[in-house]
Amino acid sequence: MKKVLPLILLCLIIVISCNDNNINKPQTENYLCCEGNQFISDNINNLDESLGKIKIIPIFTPNGDGINDIFKIENIDLYPSNSVTLYDLDNNVIFSTDNYGSKNYYGGNLNIKNGSLKYKVIVKNEQTFVQYGYVCVVTEAKSDSTFNFSSKCLLADFNDPIIIN
Repeated sequence: MKKVLPLILLCLIIVISCNDNNINKPQTENYLCCEGNQFISDNINNLDESLGKIKIIPIFTPNGDGINDIFKIENIDLYPSNSVTLYDLDNNVIFSTDNYGSKNYYGGNLNIKNGSLKYKVIVKNEQTFVQYGYVCVVTEAKSDSTFNFSSKCLLADFNDPIIIN
């Protein structure tokens, strides 16, 4: 019994100290938006963008407040021969459509979780324009967590109260 008691006390100390480390510490959620293209294929841009430059907004907040609720691709509607595919991080297709634009988009009132998605945007064909990357989905701001975006992420023109609090 004398040998067992110190062992039990040691185990209790370890369990208590491990549990105390996580109390009242904010959870950090890491996102991959604005990260470099980590896909096997390269982006291609042989598109005459005289109608408007295609710009993929790397973050959206589908929380139903009417601000940035959809995955936005600026000027994509000017090039109707397009396709957009979104994947989860396990490469499962979660959304795919042709002619992405004002009536055909991803977001809004869908049951979407916080995290990162991969995207592939094609205009005309893969020899004309193809872009791969990540988009961040933030559905709710949590007071006990912080959002950790890449330092490469330029959010200067992104104004959404769920992100900027």
